[in-house]
Amino acid sequence: MSTLSVSSIQNTASPTTNIVVNADGSVTLGLYRVPGVAPTPVQTGTLWYDIGGAGLVIWNGSSWVGVGGGGGGTVTGVTGTLPITVATGTTTPLIAINAATTALPGSAQLADATASKAGTSATLVSTPAFSIPKDASGMTGAAILPSGTNAQRAAIATLTAGMQRYNTDSGYGEVYTGATNGWQKFSYVSTQNPIPADLTISANTTLSGTVVCNNLTINSGVTVTVQGMNLVFIVYGNATINGSIDADGKGPAGGTSSVSGNGSSADGKNGLGMGAGLFVFSNTVAPIAKIYSPSVSIVGSGGSSGYSTSGPGATCLSGDGGSGGGGIAIISVGPITIAGTSTLSSKGANGTNAVIVAAGDIQGGGGAGGSGGVVILQTPSSISFAGTLDVSGGNGGNGIASGAYSGIYPGAGGGGGGGGTVILQTNGTLTNTGTITLTAGANGSSAAGPTTPQAAQGGNCGGAGGFTGLAGIVSATNGVLTYSGSPL
Repeated sequence: MSTLSVSSIQNTASPTTNIVVNADGSVTLGLYRVPGVAPTPVQTGTLWYDIGGAGLVIWNGSSWVGVGGGGGGTVTGVTGTLPITVATGTTTPLIAINAATTALPGSAQLADATASKAGTSATLVSTPAFSIPKDASGMTGAAILPSGTNAQRAAIATLTAGMQRYNTDSGYGEVYTGATNGWQKFSYVSTQNPIPADLTISANTTLSGTVVCNNLTINSGVTVTVQGMNLVFIVYGNATINGSIDADGKGPAGGTSSVSGNGSSADGKNGLGMGAGLFVFSNTVAPIAKIYSPSVSIVGSGGSSGYSTSGPGATCLSGDGGSGGGGIAIISVGPITIAGTSTLSSKGANGTNAVIVAAGDIQGGGGAGGSGGVVILQTPSSISFAGTLDVSGGNGGNGIASGAYSGIYPGAGGGGGGGGTVILQTNGTLTNTGTITLTAGANGSSAAGPTTPQAAQGGNCGGAGGFTGLAGIVSATNGVLTYSGSPL
């Protein structure tokens, strides 16, 4: 068997493009000496190495195309030891990966090389729902935190101390500090004071003083009765009142009744509280309304008791003054909603009637009604009021006169209590489709007699208390509604 050995194949027309067959079997293509100028003539499939920079190319019948070593192409996968770096100086993204969608969780598009975009990110994570980049220390802008309502917080079992989110209910950022302190607001609350728990009242209950909670809900059909004189809710989140709050007659007490007997007389006693009713022994001078300030004391005022006098062998008990209405305040960060099923009530108590203990010559005055109380709804967000709110004053008690005194000394009726004060304050929208009652109490009736009544003045809140039940003398005035927000 013979062997043919070939060391080179020479193109006589272009000797610079000789093909050299090496001893190890490899083939070396000739170099064309004019960079960028291809040899001619050529046939489809001709290989040529261009020393001008194109590298190894092949003639496809119409043009030279790269085979590798500078010819480009599509990279379908990259592996390497981190960090993987590329040349800079271009305005296009250095490395681009498809931006994330709900179908491609966790994908990202890295930063452009331009200084104006350095450090930005188009990362959008759909799963897991509570993750953000671990290290954003090189960024100088801002990041969008996960956000949602209280109800959309992650389950406790999945939380780790340091997790952060934006709370759309409260309008603040918050951080989870662990099982002991729970979620805390950024800056606004000390790290020693966690955000309070939500409060949902689902059964009738009694509360007093100041109650602090995150979101407040009073369910429909439930009544919260005020114990003491007032009840103040401090709400970090939203306040939703579907049930009722009752502060009727919970304010300062009225004057206690006086007993006269066997020819003696007993003056009435003043009611308690700012603007309280006074005992007045006159029918010619109207009482001066005392100034009442709900910013100082968020309760109503008590009415005074009546005057009485009794002849020999007779005894009379004058009427008690009614207590003033108590105070109800809801101070909330988020919206306050008073549903159509809700009633907020802080009415003054009625004065009682004078009573004959032992018959005879008797004159007795009825007690004055207590004033309506105070209801305050305050939030920087919005107020939606669709329920019933009542701060009416209490009615005065009836006077009596008997025996010879019925034609000499009339038993004066107690004055009605003034209507209470309602304050609705918001920086946002205030809507009122409900019913707000500020009505003053009615004066009690007086027994027939001449023009010398001994009258009991009603409690004063949002207006002067009633003076006497006799016709032509001062009656109680209605309460006051003040508000801010648009529209009412």
